Amino acid sequence: MAYDGRLREDRGYEIEVRLWVRPGEDAGFQDYESRTFAIMARHGARVLDVTRPGLASGPHEIHRLRFPSQEAFSAYRDDPALIALSDMRARVVQKTEFSV
Repeated sequence: MAYDGRLREDRGYEIEVRLWVRPGEDAGFQDYESRTFAIMARHGARVLDVTRPGLASGPHEIHRLRFPSQEAFSAYRDDPALIALSDMRARVVQKTEFSV
């Protein structure tokens, strides 16, 4: 079944995020991830699922997230606390893909 991240009144705004971690940055990524999850929670987001596919050529982790609304997701993306983590993110995350 294909992932469908469209806005639904009963389910909020769901997204899937695929993350590639830079080699040797697993610990740094986990620190970054815990900080971003805390910021997401302040915007009402829930982490629905985190998987690690374990494929050499694929993403390190896949996150399924639910925000109360698209506006809540936008507010998270514009949050000064998240923006302050941009240098950390650049150090630990090699590539990111979103599906909405």
